[in-house]
Amino acid sequence: MSSSKQASRRNLSVKGLQAVLADKLDLRLSGWEILGGVMVVRLDPGYSESEKNLIGETIVRLHPTAVTVVNRMSIDDELREPVTEVIAGSKTESIHLENGCKYKIDPTQVMFSFGNKEERKRMAKISSPEETVVDMFACVGQFTLPLAKHSRPEKVYAVEKNPVALRFLKENIAQNKLSNVEPLLGDCRDVCPTGVADRV
Repeated sequence: MSSSKQASRRNLSVKGLQAVLADKLDLRLSGWEILGGVMVVRLDPGYSESEKNLIGETIVRLHPTAVTVVNRMSIDDELREPVTEVIAGSKTESIHLENGCKYKIDPTQVMFSFGNKEERKRMAKISSPEETVVDMFACVGQFTLPLAKHSRPEKVYAVEKNPVALRFLKENIAQNKLSNVEPLLGDCRDVCPTGVADRV
């Protein structure tokens, strides 16, 4: 691979991708999120299947870590299940590393919002060892993991209504070797422990 191609892979941006595809289509893409080897994009509606596949395959070819590209179209119902389509690649499960934590995640099945990245970093510093914490919407552990791993409270109750997200949460608790987290399945109004939390 030439140095110019290596540079384009390292520095790929939305504008750069638009330039690469300019003679084939008008790329309308606000940005992307990378979760391990899976890139999540939000394309404007109206592209044909072949155009979406071209966009996805071009990203895989040019991006240094993306092996799969997922187009997220919407978020469905109270379980916050993403409505998605795979436009390149096939492997949608991936390991995302952030703030010293490992997150196993599949963005075609559960949500992971990059907009909360700074808040997740803050969670690593807010508690103390004698505290008990309740995370009422734990999902795959976005806040629970950095809190439990770095602040090391005595106990974190991680409540999640979506059983698929809870499965990933349990795997993430195990792979991060956390013994101070108890995952709970159900609506937080029904299963949250009462009278125990120093912090919610």
